[in-house]
Amino acid sequence: MQHVLVVEDDARLLNLVSMFLREERFEVVTASTGRDALDAIERQQPSVILLDMNLPVMNGWELATELRTRNIIVPIVVMTAAQDARRCAAEIGAAGYVSKPVSFPVLLRELDAIAV
Repeated sequence: MQHVLVVEDDARLLNLVSMFLREERFEVVTASTGRDALDAIERQQPSVILLDMNLPVMNGWELATELRTRNIIVPIVVMTAAQDARRCAAEIGAAGYVSKPVSFPVLLRELDAIAV
C-alpha cells in the first residue's frame, strides 16, 4: 500500500482528495502547511508527496528545497492551480503534476506511474 502525504491548505480539497485516496486503498496522511508536512515526513517518510505549491508557513518550493537539504528523497506530485503546472513541477524536480481542479483519474495515473 502506498503511503501518500497530501499537503494542501484548502481544507475542502484536502478532505476530498484524502477521502478519494483512502477509497482507492492508499494510506493517507495530511498537512495544511509546509512546516506541518516536514514534521509528518520526519515522523514517517511517505511513498509519495502530493504537494500544493502555494502554502502558508513554508511553500512548496521551500519544502522541496528543505527536503533536498536534508537528503530526503521522496517522489513529489505537484498539485496546483497555476497556469503552467508542468513548469512548477520541473522547478522542484517533481515526478509529476496534476492541475486544479483535480481530476481523480489523472491523479491516479500520476500515482500509478510513480509506483512502477
